[in-house]
Amino acid sequence: MANRRALFRSLLEAAYLWRQKNSAIHSHRYHALYESFEGGHWYAELKNDGSIPVYHSRYLQRYYLLEPRAFLDSPPTVDQKKFQRMQRPKLLFQRLVAHITRPKPHLEIACYYDPDGIIALKTIEVCLPRVSDYDPRYSLATCNSHFMSYFAYKFIFASAIRGMDFDAAYVGRLPIRRIEFTTLAKQRAALLREAKQLLEKAFAENDASNGLRFVEEQLAAKPERADVVHDLLAFLAEEMTRLSTEKRTAARGFIVDLKDFHGIDAHALTPKTRLDEFWKLEAADVFAHLRANKVRLKESDEEKIRERFSKSKSALVPLDSQIAFTDRLIDQIVYRLYGLTPEEIKIVESASAKTSA
Repeated sequence: MANRRALFRSLLEAAYLWRQKNSAIHSHRYHALYESFEGGHWYAELKNDGSIPVYHSRYLQRYYLLEPRAFLDSPPTVDQKKFQRMQRPKLLFQRLVAHITRPKPHLEIACYYDPDGIIALKTIEVCLPRVSDYDPRYSLATCNSHFMSYFAYKFIFASAIRGMDFDAAYVGRLPIRRIEFTTLAKQRAALLREAKQLLEKAFAENDASNGLRFVEEQLAAKPERADVVHDLLAFLAEEMTRLSTEKRTAARGFIVDLKDFHGIDAHALTPKTRLDEFWKLEAADVFAHLRANKVRLKESDEEKIRERFSKSKSALVPLDSQIAFTDRLIDQIVYRLYGLTPEEIKIVESASAKTSA
């Protein structure tokens, strides 16, 4: 029975791949919309501080950036043309993509939209838009979706069992759904407002069904109104960036306070990642971790830490929930945009045991 299920699954995957190849008319290859190149080779000129922050792939996450620790004092002496071209709005990808084995083998694409023209090193793939009608945040949402990571793992990297270099040749093969921008501007704006209202209600009720029905109606319209779905995904990508940045700031605040006010370096403790998601712990767990690392606290310090912990947790828990809901919603919209059947969605989601909205 298990062998039959595996065979059926492989046949469905093969059928989907065949359909994907034969429906190329409905998708652009990524390189048709973006010019891709690796970041700069400026390691010899990097400093611990300076006026120009420089980003390595480890500081690039899905939808947001971590604080850089490398800088340039002035524009580099090599690759100057690349440095100048990079100072434009663009998409950035982690080039070094890890092969994740738990709970099941998969990879996860990490993409960020940079509106400010930041400078990136060669471990980041830089993508400059070639066209103006597609919003880069639409591509951001699709590229960070579960479907796109699945597609890259199965059909670009052929289920490789090692780390992967996500360079221009591979990024360029991502399928970006073709959009016909035919809806009248006034109607398009009104439909986007309607979608946002539906999503506000969806967040409040933790139920995306009405919002997803709205998406299905736009895609079923004659002519298709996929441009409205494009705008909705761009909006949701912007929301993911805003929420993720807020979460990062709130989480970092508690960790910084531990160090600045109490002399506790969270990452010098063992295990060093224990407090990375401290809001998922109880206060008792945090203090048990500190005691296990022989951290001695005055009663007044313990009370201040408890108060800061409670305040941070009360901000982070709802943020975490909203991010997870929005991320799942994007996945569900992308599935519909790319025309996946319920059976295909099950295959994609079971590939890494992801839960749908």
